[in-house]
Amino acid sequence: MTRLVSQIEKYLSKAESALGTEDFVPDIKPEEFKVEEAAPKPRGSTAPSGKVPTKIYEMVRRGGRVFERVRTAWVNPEVAERLDRGKLATDWIRTLGNYMPLYFVGGYVRDKFLKKAPADIDIISLIPLSQVRPILNKLNIRYTDTSNSHARIKFEVGGISVDVVSVKGEDLSNNLISRDFTINSVAQSVTGQFYDPAHGLDDIKAKILKTPGNDPETTFKNDPIRILRGIRFASNYSLKIHSSIPLAVKKTVDGLSAKKPRRIGFEFKKILQTRRSWVAAKLFAEWGILKYISDDLNNLLDLKQKGSIYKYHAWPQVIAALRRAKSQELTVNAAIMFAFVGKYAVSNGGKTNDFTGWEEESAKMAHKE
Repeated sequence: MTRLVSQIEKYLSKAESALGTEDFVPDIKPEEFKVEEAAPKPRGSTAPSGKVPTKIYEMVRRGGRVFERVRTAWVNPEVAERLDRGKLATDWIRTLGNYMPLYFVGGYVRDKFLKKAPADIDIISLIPLSQVRPILNKLNIRYTDTSNSHARIKFEVGGISVDVVSVKGEDLSNNLISRDFTINSVAQSVTGQFYDPAHGLDDIKAKILKTPGNDPETTFKNDPIRILRGIRFASNYSLKIHSSIPLAVKKTVDGLSAKKPRRIGFEFKKILQTRRSWVAAKLFAEWGILKYISDDLNNLLDLKQKGSIYKYHAWPQVIAALRRAKSQELTVNAAIMFAFVGKYAVSNGGKTNDFTGWEEESAKMAHKE
């Protein structure tokens, strides 16, 4: 990594003259940024079983000011490895940002405040991608060009996936305001300054899910998949949902019927790996989401289970099982989610209370799904 950083500095110092101050965003008024140098000591005299000590770099707010705090914590080895890789990738990008105007954005900034290890890094380049590619080529960084709503470049540093989009300096504010939720609309410069036109830092601190401009109906009409993303964020980060969102979902949710199953499945897979997947299952029912994911799951909403052996009807039973499991494993939560779908089939669409053979039928239907 040291050699790579040296390569960057050597190459970019030659190109420095090509990037004048006009290439950077002017007149951004960032919140104050500071690094706390004293890290709290680990509690206790012995290491917790199976844990290793590691440094965590997280964002905190105190007295209206923003700090990046470095603290020591005991974590699982795989978490420590992910944190180390994230730190290496961040340092590399910050070095690159000394010469190329760019911002960290979205989930990377959000997760530092919510004390989560970064799974990937999104950055905004203020120079065209056509100028980013030669830099990566000179550094022997393999990248791929891709596109969904925007053209982008993807590459890896230290095992962390980096996603780069290009935005003109004067369009940075519009880019952030047009994002799905305010918690994802904060940009941070490589020197630690924040650009926050949608006041996302306040909503991250309050742990509230809200759309930029508080206009969720327009946000969801632009892309109904954002409804599923909202469910994912709410269940993963224990966020309070702003009162404007459920009504907007009711008006726009049918837009999911026009979306590709692949996109819906991609979000569904991520939802099943959240910290509180049972919250997502509850929202699926309340917001009428299941019919856009799976007809078999949707059938469980009206399936009654009568008799003293049943504490819940079918879908409440799914929610209760997910809550008890406390799992973030995809296969575990998928198995729970589809465990009872066979009951609807063997009971003639819920017309009887005879569920004989439901286990085998559930297995067949789950495999099909």
